[in-house]
Amino acid sequence: MPEGGVALLDAATRQRLRHFPLSTEAPVHSTRFSPDGMWLGVACSDGRVEIHSLTDSARAPHVISGEQAERSRFSFSPDSRSALVLARTQEGIRVDLSTGVQQARPWPASAGDTPSYASFSPDGQTIALHRSKELQVVRASDFTVVWSAAHDFMSGPPAWSSDGTRIAVAESSYPGVLFLHDSATGQVMRLETPGRGKIQDVAFHPDGQSLVFSSWDSRVMWVSLTRDGPTPVELPGTTTALRLSADGSRLGYSPDLNTLGFAELSPSPVLRRWLTPTEGLPRAFISDIAPDGRWLVASEILGLRVYDTRTGREAAWIPLPLAEWWRSAMFSGDGSWLATSAMGQKALRYPVS
Repeated sequence: MPEGGVALLDAATRQRLRHFPLSTEAPVHSTRFSPDGMWLGVACSDGRVEIHSLTDSARAPHVISGEQAERSRFSFSPDSRSALVLARTQEGIRVDLSTGVQQARPWPASAGDTPSYASFSPDGQTIALHRSKELQVVRASDFTVVWSAAHDFMSGPPAWSSDGTRIAVAESSYPGVLFLHDSATGQVMRLETPGRGKIQDVAFHPDGQSLVFSSWDSRVMWVSLTRDGPTPVELPGTTTALRLSADGSRLGYSPDLNTLGFAELSPSPVLRRWLTPTEGLPRAFISDIAPDGRWLVASEILGLRVYDTRTGREAAWIPLPLAEWWRSAMFSGDGSWLATSAMGQKALRYPVS
């Protein structure tokens, strides 16, 4: 803001409700509401973090001083009783929001750097720390390490699933890839998403079956974690902001660097992904549906893929002798056979049974 500080706006009317004045010499780089909506945290470029009460305008903010060379970040506990501030190289600062008491505790030993992000588990008992080359899960009470996992150049903050069983992280060296950890054991599963850019921020949907992420190729995506779930939803957007509402029905994001927006999220009851368990290159050129609607055929570089339209599952994979960049496919008028052809190749016919 030109006058410095942070403005609180009404989401429906866009009217300014309150202004929190701050020095123009230390611009704000991040803000966050507490889970109960009673506190607003503000991190400034001079390493300072201020936590303001939204219920008592006369109450002085909690001010946590940091190191000017560090980009301070913070995270509220799920019960909104405290906040963890990452403002110093050697220690984390736990702030009691009711009393303002600050308690500093040394970070656990790590192969990575000072934590860049910290995310509380839904029950508040553990914290996931992003440490450049390592993901650490520690006890919230004393920072004792529960487990750690090596990661090269993690990008954004770790994201917890709503049931606390999974943690999602991204690495800048693996565009379009997410790593899902079992929060109890650290065991990891690699998830290839339809995205192709470096993923920045990730958030699980409350249903636990999908997540949203922003990436550096100016896209925000909502993807299913189940193979037969809804098709991915893509929006133009930047890495500036990404938040899901508590019920998962609305997404707050940044369509461009100077705009904040909301999107209504509603899974499609019709458009769902179909399973393709066999080998092949899933790049479909031509598709056709049998006259009775029972089968769908899709032509690909290496062959034909036939789906059962009732289940959405692959019914047959027909490999062809020669790979071809463009291939046609169609059912006969009575649906008893299907044919395929490609440039410079003979037409082939296959019975449908």
